[in-house]
Parts: sequence; C-alpha cells; structure tokens
Amino acid sequence: MTAESVADAQIDRFPFVLLPRTLQGCGSLPFPRRIEPFGSVMRAPALARAPEFYGVRDPVKELVELSQRWQITGRGGAGFPFWKKLSAVSDKTSIFSRPFVVVNLTESEPLSFKDRFIKTYYLELVLEGAVLASKALRAEAIYVASHYEKGESDALSDYVKGYAAARGVKIETVAMRKALVSGQETSIVNAINGRVPLPRVQPPRLSEKGVKSRPTLLSNAETYLRVAQAKRLESIGDHVDPKMALGYLGTIHLKTGESYIVESHPSMSVAEIMGSLGAPLNESSLYLVGGYFGRLFQGKDARLYAPISRSKREGGAGWGAGLVVELERQGCVAAELGFLIRWLSLQSAGQCGPCKFGLPQISNEFDNMVTQATGSIELIRRWKGQIKGRGGCALPDSVCDLESSFEEVTLEELSLHQAGNCDRAYERIFEGLHMSFYGKVDPYGG
Repeated sequence: MTAESVADAQIDRFPFVLLPRTLQGCGSLPFPRRIEPFGSVMRAPALARAPEFYGVRDPVKELVELSQRWQITGRGGAGFPFWKKLSAVSDKTSIFSRPFVVVNLTESEPLSFKDRFIKTYYLELVLEGAVLASKALRAEAIYVASHYEKGESDALSDYVKGYAAARGVKIETVAMRKALVSGQETSIVNAINGRVPLPRVQPPRLSEKGVKSRPTLLSNAETYLRVAQAKRLESIGDHVDPKMALGYLGTIHLKTGESYIVESHPSMSVAEIMGSLGAPLNESSLYLVGGYFGRLFQGKDARLYAPISRSKREGGAGWGAGLVVELERQGCVAAELGFLIRWLSLQSAGQCGPCKFGLPQISNEFDNMVTQATGSIELIRRWKGQIKGRGGCALPDSVCDLESSFEEVTLEELSLHQAGNCDRAYERIFEGLHMSFYGKVDPYGG
C-alpha cells in the first residue's frame, strides 16, 4: 500500500463533526454516505431528479445569481468568488470557442483531508455541480483531476464514466502525479493538454486560454459541491432564508493527537471551532491556520476570533484550504518552521529563479541558524524581499508569508538561535503528522 492510499484508508478514522451553529442555520451536508461500490453506475432515475436550469433563457446569469446569493467562493485556498470566475469564462466564450469545466480533486496540502473526504462520500454532488456549470456554459467537456493511485484511480474513472453515461454528458478523469505543485491550476491544465504537469506563468488566465487554448472554468471540488447543494436547497422552496449559509469544510489536528473533519458555519471563528471540539484556544499554544500556505498565530490573536469567511485582507485568519494545526509552545517552533521551509523548497518546480535559487538559499540559511547558530535572520529577510512577487506560481510568496508569520510570533526564540542559546527540544510535530498519515516523512517522496 502506497503513502497516498494509506492516507485515504484512514478517512474513516476522522470523526465528521457538524458544529452547533451549522445545525441551527446552515445548508449543511447530510451525514456522510460512502458510495459503494465506488465504481458502480448510479441509477438513472435518481440522477434524473438532479436540479437543472430548465426553461431558463440565460443559465449563466441564473448560475451567477445563485452563486452570489449563496456567496459561493473557491474552497481550494484563494477564496475567489465563484461567480466572477464563471462570468469571466462566459465573457470569453463563443460558438467557435466552447469552454471546458475542470474539477480539482488533487488536494496537494499534505495534512488536509477534506477533499479526500468529499471524494469518498460526496462525489455525486461534486459532479452534479460541475454538470450545472457545464450546461450553463455549454461546455464541450468536464475533466476531473485527481492524484494517481493504482486501483483507486481506476475505480474513480469507472464511477465517473458511469455517471457521465447516465447524465448524457462528457466527463473524463485526469491522473496527476503526487506532488505539491500538481494541484496548481495551470499544472492541471498542462496535464490535460498533454504537457509536463508543472505551473506556467499567468497571464493569460485560464478564463481566456486554458484547456486546448480555450476558456476554462477550474475550481476546487468543494466549490462545485456547494453549487449543487445551493441549487438543491433552492429547488425545495420558493425563497432563500437569509439566515441560511453554506458551510465550510476543514481538517483540524489537535495537539492531543486527535484529528477531525468539520463543517462549520461561515460566521464561526477558529476560536469557536476549537472550542466546539473541546479544545479552546490557549495562550500557551500556537495555531497554524490555512495549511502550509497559511500563517501561524498565537492563541490570543484577535484574528482567530474573526469569522472564517473573512479573508486575511479583511482582518481574518485566512481559512485557506481549511486546515488548522495546534502546536504546543514548549517545543522548538523555529525547528518546526525549518522543516516546513525545507520541505516546501523541495516541492518547487524549479522553473523560476525564486524557486530554483531563492527557496533553497532561505532554507539552508534557516537550517544553519537553527542547528549551528551561524545563519542570519537579516539575510533571510533580505532574500524574502528579493523573491516575493517574482515567482512563476504562489509557492515563493507563500513560503515568505509563512516565515514572516512564524517570525512575528517567535522572534525572541529566533534571536536565541542566532546567539546559540535555544535549549528547547525539537518535537518533530509536522514530521510526526506526516509519518502518522503517510508512513514516511515526505508524503510525496519515493
């Protein structure tokens, strides 16, 4: 059994928690239901009842308005409004240039399991949302991109083929290599186009030139799931309850070793989510929010008390890919950051200067500072200023932001390292989590 299948096999060990406010006023998901057998063809009568935009003259406008009413955003990390993506693709579409719809199921963030959870229990809703978008745009085909795993990828392909046949639409699966950058949208498009699955510099944006050089709508699996969910909820009644909202899925790892997949109301904060799990915020703990592309916070930080739907620019913690890792402050946090920077630098495509030269230099300098007290935090800051905003993808900027957030919280500890006086033990928290779920330190290593 490979590392990826080890992680997938452990989905059932995650308790699925509908947080209190979700139950009171949220378009929450039904209790998880695994699709068994995974490769079976869905029954046509059940699929025939799936909501569609029947008799609507402008289905794109209808879907845009649906997305606006329910405030559907990208759930892969960026949080970009879905209706803006949809409108951009529609504006570039013509009878001579039919668009494509792409579902991103790769989930390259190692400690996030929400998309694998969706693939296990709610794949039908994901495909239903993609079909709604495809029919509104009159797209030529739908592609579903997922990390390749022998056996499981074949089962996914069989299931998608059965669903496509029952719905009368064209859907194809794309097997992506297991790597952090393979989940980047242009990597997926390159793979579909038969090229090396690595990121490319934008512009042009995918809404202008994506699959087969045509307009392409690419979104995270949870985004399409929420589109289908919103359409189903509206098909039940004549109006939308203003108190209703679509939940946010996330993965929570507590310092006690427990892990949860939660669906929470967008008005809830990280503090409320942690409290609902019996792990209230503690000033002696630190919290990595948004995953490896996120930020580190102290337990008393006001941003942890802001709604998770609020972006970083709006003063929120930045829910991102929906991942929270709780860290105990007693260990050496600088060493934990050193591991993350080193691992992220090894995941780069090495196509641009910031990735090929900048990230390895920052990683080496940071390791020297932590292990030998010979590195310089001033030099790291200077290099960050030189590479930020200059990368071919978001990886260099994310590493810079991650390091800055750690520096903001642990500046005193970093100063001790520079002086060679830090006596805190390296507890290998992230290495331990990788080992727990993948059986090895590098989830995507050989």
